[in-house]
Amino acid sequence: MEPGQLRRGAAGPRVALCDEITNWINREYVWRPTGMIPSCWPWHPHIAHELPLLGCLRLTAEDSYSPELLEDWHRYSLPLFLERMATRIGEGGCGSGRHADWPAASRHQADTDRAAIVERQHLFESDCSARDGLPRTDAP
Repeated sequence: MEPGQLRRGAAGPRVALCDEITNWINREYVWRPTGMIPSCWPWHPHIAHELPLLGCLRLTAEDSYSPELLEDWHRYSLPLFLERMATRIGEGGCGSGRHADWPAASRHQADTDRAAIVERQHLFESDCSARDGLPRTDAP
């Protein structure tokens, strides 16, 4: 289920859990301020989607009878999450408690605008019509 589909009020415990995961990771694993999970993480879907998974993976690793899962979490899960987060937020992203709006919002809006959708559909239909007028090459 996507976070936006949660019933009103049902997100509270999830947000509190993600806040705890965020605070714990920032305190225990992040040295430089630029590498911290920003406090505005709920406004970043790429972070909000991954935090619960990261927490679950850690709990599963801690409950394991062998060290391999915990090693995988330290070697792969956490570093790759932090790398993806840093790449997506970028150098000029959120820091010092200041949220930076999604830089691609205007482009996304233009791509999802009704006129743009109709134009793509028209282009696709005209391309298919032109193709249908050609002799078939897959016929026996």
